[in-house]
Amino acid sequence: MNERERRFVAEYLVDLNASAAALRAGYGGNRYRKHAQLLVRRHDIAAAIAKAEAERTESRRVTADRVLAEYARIGFADMRTFVDWGPNRFELRDRDLLSDWEGGAVARVDPPGNGKAGRIWLHDKHAALEVLARHTGLLGSGRGTRPTDSRQVNRDARAMLLQRLARLKKSDGSQS
Repeated sequence: MNERERRFVAEYLVDLNASAAALRAGYGGNRYRKHAQLLVRRHDIAAAIAKAEAERTESRRVTADRVLAEYARIGFADMRTFVDWGPNRFELRDRDLLSDWEGGAVARVDPPGNGKAGRIWLHDKHAALEVLARHTGLLGSGRGTRPTDSRQVNRDARAMLLQRLARLKKSDGSQS
């Protein structure tokens, strides 16, 4: 790869937009979109992009498990962990008493002041639980529920293919 192609790879990682990356890397003129398409299809450039994305993901430790854990943190947060209340009292718990797990569910805290009580907002619990429910198969993806066992899907697809082939063979044999 030459210098401009390496620059394209770096620019592509900024926003994952090949056309914009081509422009920023110096592929000007009215053919920059064509250059972008050709560049992302090249094996060496695609490999460089994949390697850089993997390194970025590793350095940030972004994994599916970590994303799911963050949703679980929000989805299973319990307000009683953050606030103590009763008939004549309302008190925010000290943040030092919260674990990292619990603290991750907090979206915003307004401390008491100017005659107002303190307030706490947690991240959207409903949205987090919906994502987790879809991930675990409790909710469909909008087009019906998805099978939980990919092996069953493959067996069903294979059976359908064999049926079609048998029908084609039968119809081909009857015309001969």
